[in-house]
Amino acid sequence: MIRILPRDRHLRRCLVLSALFLCGTGLIFALRAIFGAPFYTVYTPFARALLFGLSWVTAIFPFSVSELIITLGATVAPLLLLIFFFRAAFSSGSRAGRRLLGYLALLLCVATALLFCFYLFWGMSYGAPPLAEQLGLEVRTFSTDELLSVAGQIRDELNEASASLSRNDDGTLAKLGFRETSKHAAEAVSAYTGLPTAPAKGVLNSGLMSFATITGIFIPHTAECNVNTYNRTAGLCFTAAHEMMHRWCVAPEDAANFAAFLVLYEHGDDYARYSALFSAWLYLAPQIKRADSPAYTKLYYSLSDGVRADLKQYDTLWNAYRGTVIEQAASSANNAYLELQGESDGIQSYGRMVDLLIAYYLS
Repeated sequence: MIRILPRDRHLRRCLVLSALFLCGTGLIFALRAIFGAPFYTVYTPFARALLFGLSWVTAIFPFSVSELIITLGATVAPLLLLIFFFRAAFSSGSRAGRRLLGYLALLLCVATALLFCFYLFWGMSYGAPPLAEQLGLEVRTFSTDELLSVAGQIRDELNEASASLSRNDDGTLAKLGFRETSKHAAEAVSAYTGLPTAPAKGVLNSGLMSFATITGIFIPHTAECNVNTYNRTAGLCFTAAHEMMHRWCVAPEDAANFAAFLVLYEHGDDYARYSALFSAWLYLAPQIKRADSPAYTKLYYSLSDGVRADLKQYDTLWNAYRGTVIEQAASSANNAYLELQGESDGIQSYGRMVDLLIAYYLS
């Protein structure tokens, strides 16, 4: 009889589990292909409930569980590999080969398990019906006049919101602690979803995230919203809300951006609302510059001194990290990931929030 699986029990177990995880992932995709849009009438409530429960389990820990696991994995895996090569140097050829296969089989098993959990917990949300469709917003090609009209409204609301907030001597927004900032975002998201929302978590390695210009990341395996605490106060609440809306199964970046804006704008307090409008301006500004540079200059100098101080502080922070090798590598990786999930324009999809924003204001 031909033996398909190896004799080694550990190796055989890893290969069988890997095959099962891959089959499970394939089954999820097959179900979506068969049922189409109705698939999400089951998947989205299931994923939201699963992530809701998991988020409160990991919320028990004051630190990011996912950050700890990633850090340990990045340090322990290479160490184990070095130990393997050291032991293999003093082993016979066949024994060393079996150890190498066992190590690779274990890595394969872990990788396929993570892949399966990613799509089971959250990843299929990239193919859900568009947020604009869910909210009844008409997204189309907007004219420059429409863009400038909405920009003017946001400018006025931004100036008004800024006036109600405490500021430092240099005019910038008074700094809030991260936990308080996360609380502002969580309260707004809770008001929107009708469920208590686990707060975001500050990343201990925020310095490393800054070099990659990453402001936040949602990890579905632990349902944690990880936020770079080096970000400036004006944008921090928006980033936390963005990651929380990812956890609410709003996966595409433009949709998560707009959902974060909508939640903070309609349900947040003064600080949350300011963060929403400030971040909306950050996405609007490049498009206004391209469409009508003189109009942008006029709009920019009609912003209050406090808003302009926050914009300058924000740009000073992130401009220091842009263009570095790490930033370019991180952007390329993120772009490839988004394209793999069906976001054809990759990292440029973040900016599509502007279309949703204009449609919202004109509706």
